[in-house]
Amino acid sequence: MKTLKILKMFLIALVFSAINFGCVHDDEFSNPPVECFNFTENIKTIADIKALYTGSAIQITEDWILTGYVNSSDESGNIFKYIYIQDDPKNPTQGFTLSVDVTDTYTYFPVGSKIFIKLKGLYIGQFGNVVQLGDLVRNQTTQVIEFGRIPEAKFNAAFFKGCDPLVEIVPKVMTLAELNSNPDLIGALIKIDNVEFDSNLIGEPYAVLEQTVNRTLKDCSTPTPNTIILRNSGFASFYNKYLPTGKGSIIAIFSKFNTDNQLYIRDLNDTADMIHDRCDGTPAPSLDPPADNANIQDIKNVLTGTLSQITQDLNVTATVVGNDDTNNLFRVIYVQDETGGLRVRLNKTGLYLNQKYKIGEKVTIAAKDLYVSLVSGEIHLGALVSGVFGDIPENQIYKYVFDNNENAPLEPTVLTIANSPNLDAHLGKLVRFNDVEFDDASAGQPFAGTSATNRTLRDCNGGTILVRTANQATFASQATPSGKGSLIGVLSVFNGDYQIWVRNPNELDMNGLRCDGSAPPQVIFNEGFTNLSNWIVVSVTGAQVWNIANFGVPAPCAAMNGFANGSNNANEDWLISPEIDLAGKTNCSFSFDAWKNFNGDPIQVFVTTNYAGNPNSTTWTQINANLPTANSVFTNSGPNSLSAYDGQKIRIAFKYTSSTSSGASWEVDNVRVIGD
Repeated sequence: MKTLKILKMFLIALVFSAINFGCVHDDEFSNPPVECFNFTENIKTIADIKALYTGSAIQITEDWILTGYVNSSDESGNIFKYIYIQDDPKNPTQGFTLSVDVTDTYTYFPVGSKIFIKLKGLYIGQFGNVVQLGDLVRNQTTQVIEFGRIPEAKFNAAFFKGCDPLVEIVPKVMTLAELNSNPDLIGALIKIDNVEFDSNLIGEPYAVLEQTVNRTLKDCSTPTPNTIILRNSGFASFYNKYLPTGKGSIIAIFSKFNTDNQLYIRDLNDTADMIHDRCDGTPAPSLDPPADNANIQDIKNVLTGTLSQITQDLNVTATVVGNDDTNNLFRVIYVQDETGGLRVRLNKTGLYLNQKYKIGEKVTIAAKDLYVSLVSGEIHLGALVSGVFGDIPENQIYKYVFDNNENAPLEPTVLTIANSPNLDAHLGKLVRFNDVEFDDASAGQPFAGTSATNRTLRDCNGGTILVRTANQATFASQATPSGKGSLIGVLSVFNGDYQIWVRNPNELDMNGLRCDGSAPPQVIFNEGFTNLSNWIVVSVTGAQVWNIANFGVPAPCAAMNGFANGSNNANEDWLISPEIDLAGKTNCSFSFDAWKNFNGDPIQVFVTTNYAGNPNSTTWTQINANLPTANSVFTNSGPNSLSAYDGQKIRIAFKYTSSTSSGASWEVDNVRVIGD
């Protein structure tokens, strides 16, 4: 943390060192003094300050000093831009949340520090239903002044470390039931005994990279356990470590968001005791993989007929070659070893978020007691649920799938469509087909429509194979390539028809001349909206503007919403493309993906050849593009012909309108112009 205080101390120390350098005769330098302060007048307690809040943010105008003891640390990254304090290091009656726009606060206010805060000019407000100390700041998205974090400049002027030695912060021992009736302790360090994570979280990490995740803790109460959320940051140094599998004590900062009580741990030392037998008396499960003694073909060989249980110890180490990263596969992974590939059915979504199921990760499957079944011509590994073959239940997955903590992505096996009589040996494997193209009926069409869709891939000899895409795939509305080249995917079969599951459209390299020698349409303009720097954003009416949202196909995308601050607002907002040069091009067209939610006007789409600098004084031609009619479904708009503009320079615009009675949310992504 670079604060003005630290800079001042550094300069003083530098001058002092320069003056005395000639007197130093060895390599021993004393540490610079740590600046500290003790205040004795106008002291206010945490309870005094929290009592000021009566429903809206209030500025403190008195020369008051707040004091308390720091119990939190942002060193691991799990706590971000907050300092938590309490009124007593051993038996707190009050905790408090300090919202600061500063990081690395642990370097100046380590756990056990006594802290003093000059309150004049700061605000008491509420965020997430938690009363906290902050300031009024401008929201950079909405430009509205609202209660938020204390800026660094004010932090430097108001926050002071006491001169008392660090004290031990003893966590207050409480039960989950007691926390619900003790809101005064929000912000205090507490300890809860005899808690565990639910069995469906065994083998799950604390969080996901750059995503904050809630994990539910429960106690051993019967028949209904008490629960609380453990909130973990995807930026924490331990985000990818696996949650403890046993029962024990947890130490954490007590917090809340809206109606949900929650906990923040400071580092993994706070959960180190959760290694004991679980509430049901069973030992804490081990996440260490068993020694492998078999291969995928051994698992497949168990099958006789259409369904067989695996009764012998078959432990197979294989590499993950397919997961649900793009939602094209659902509740399934494909794994592969030197003997073949296998579809493994798991009753869990978001598998790719766990390191265990990342592409290239080595896993060991302990297959005993599972089942193999022939499903539409493909062998699946799963479980018997209520007498029916299906997915391995979520709370049982940890017993069968183990992470080897080794990642080495496999190269795809190169096949030709002419190999089709021998493709069975490659089912479930990652494969690559070279010199192929989508046939005339499939090229340039969306990968999928409103339901799972087959598109036909062919070679130049007329051989064909299907490309299967789920309608929920993130790239379902994306156009298939129109050229010839290579395609990578996982090979499958359905009722005698071989098919390929594309993992990611980035694994298609199909821009070459087609089999008949014709050139595929050229991509003239392609916008995925990582930012709006090349676009013209014009707000004619209303405070809301087009911005970037972390959604889309794939994320992010351009977004506009007239609903803000609890109500609909009148808006007219334009998003205008950079100039697109169609010189020398023919048969031009464009497409985009659009998404809507809530009731309101549809966006309008326009084209012009002479943007005048003001959308309302420009001559536009409206395009009757295909727009979504249902909420929360990305829809491909095209193709929309631009042949009337061949050889010219154009701009494409999206016009958003809303009123005080209705304001829909609209998102636009993947704006693409092509031509010959």
